[in-house]
Amino acid sequence: MTEINHVIPQLAEAPSFGSPQADIFNRLLQERIVVLGTDVNDGIANYITAQLLYLEGQDAEKPIWLYINSPG
Repeated sequence: MTEINHVIPQLAEAPSFGSPQADIFNRLLQERIVVLGTDVNDGIANYITAQLLYLEGQDAEKPIWLYINSPG
């Protein structure tokens, strides 16, 4: 079975002085957007759950957007 390497897209904009460049998924998380774009397995389920719990802990009143593009 061939292992697929997932590429994490980078932001096109230049980071501000003194801040590390963030990947797009971190930027989306800052905007309370969680993306599921792969098959669901135990690791992915734990990762998504951790993101949702983190965002809820930051502000339980603000909405969290979950985008799903997964075959299952």
